[in-house]
Amino acid sequence: MLRAAARVFRRQGTGGSVVAISTKNVFDPGAAFGAYSASKAAAHQLARIAALEFAPLGVRVNLVNPDAVFGDDEVPSGLWETVGPDARARAA
Repeated sequence: MLRAAARVFRRQGTGGSVVAISTKNVFDPGAAFGAYSASKAAAHQLARIAALEFAPLGVRVNLVNPDAVFGDDEVPSGLWETVGPDARARAA
């Protein structure tokens, strides 16, 4: 996706912005989340490299690192029932 976006940005010549979603887990990993942590760390690093490569095109790349999202009493996500209490967010 980033490669295709770079071609478009290059043709347009107007700069732009890319927003990538990473996770707080990149900076505060926990046990039993190896596959999740590795995939998010890879996405995070790819966005950092894209920031370097897109800069000459006038394109800014930002990362959003959200914490766990489990919904609330009014609109539950159902995720808590799937992953269980061992997946509680860790304090930053």
